[in-house]
Amino acid sequence: MVAKIFQDAMRAFYVLIFILVLASCQDKNVLSIDLESVSKTHLNGETLGNIELQNPRKIYFLNGTIALFDKASTNGFLWFIDPENGELIKRYGVEGRGPKEFLTPNIFQHDDSVLIQTIDGRTFLVDTSCTPKEILKMDKSTIRVGCNYIGLFSDSTFVVSSPSTEDRINFVNIKGTKQYNKYPFKVPKNLQMLKETIFDASYDISDSRQNLVVANRYYPIIEIINFKTLETNVFQIIDNGIKNSYDIQNGVAYFNDPVLKYTKCFAGKKGIYCLYHNATEEEAMDTLPEIHLISYDGQLMKRYALDYIIYDFTLSEDENVIYALGMSREFLPEIRVYDLS
Repeated sequence: MVAKIFQDAMRAFYVLIFILVLASCQDKNVLSIDLESVSKTHLNGETLGNIELQNPRKIYFLNGTIALFDKASTNGFLWFIDPENGELIKRYGVEGRGPKEFLTPNIFQHDDSVLIQTIDGRTFLVDTSCTPKEILKMDKSTIRVGCNYIGLFSDSTFVVSSPSTEDRINFVNIKGTKQYNKYPFKVPKNLQMLKETIFDASYDISDSRQNLVVANRYYPIIEIINFKTLETNVFQIIDNGIKNSYDIQNGVAYFNDPVLKYTKCFAGKKGIYCLYHNATEEEAMDTLPEIHLISYDGQLMKRYALDYIIYDFTLSEDENVIYALGMSREFLPEIRVYDLS
């Protein structure tokens, strides 16, 4: 009798161990990857142009070349860097009102090029040859003051988003006239939120150039908007459930010391990569973020735990390398290259 009880107890013990090991393997192999343990290199020092770079905040991977956007630099706001050694290849772009200058520029990726958008509504397409082509000049009614995203769909229709106007998203044709700003807004059933609170977000266009991907700054949600049908899918990532408080003034939401959720999204072939903080802006200066890989059907597939506080990131064409932009311990611009292969 005692022997049977002992055997049953041992059998239950081994079943428990098996379940724990299985859960541990699933968590380690599917959801959580510590980037401190993967092969990586640092691109920093004088080879990265730290003496002249002022405050690079955006990073892109264009046709085998790293592109940095440093709006504070007076020697060109677009820097092309060799991804193998961090050496400067060339600089491009001067801020100003001259014929070859750009007024208050911002940049966004488009395939192997960038879109340079100016505050006066002009948009230029530039690749690594640094030969700009003006492709959109909007009239006064469609200029987006404070534009936080501009992208180009497959049929040469632009999507323009700004938190400073009543319409969250505008679609503009190539001639610069407003096409429509119809936007189907949806809310997950278990998440209380208002349309006024979702203006501040990160955007990207999918590899097929048919879908607009939106990662929200103050909610753990991802949206996918089909450009053709305007159908919207909204996915909520379950986290610690922190709810941001805000006041509505003149139809605009003002958040009170909000917790940042997603500040960057990258629509890749393998899924949607999003930079996740789960910390207030002040805490984010000392809190290691994560990169979430989310499938196009809304499943959280991987969590990449960063060993480094970053502002932005991009991936190689095969999505086997992460290029993470941040600051070194000496407070100098640094790119950490994580090999995921």
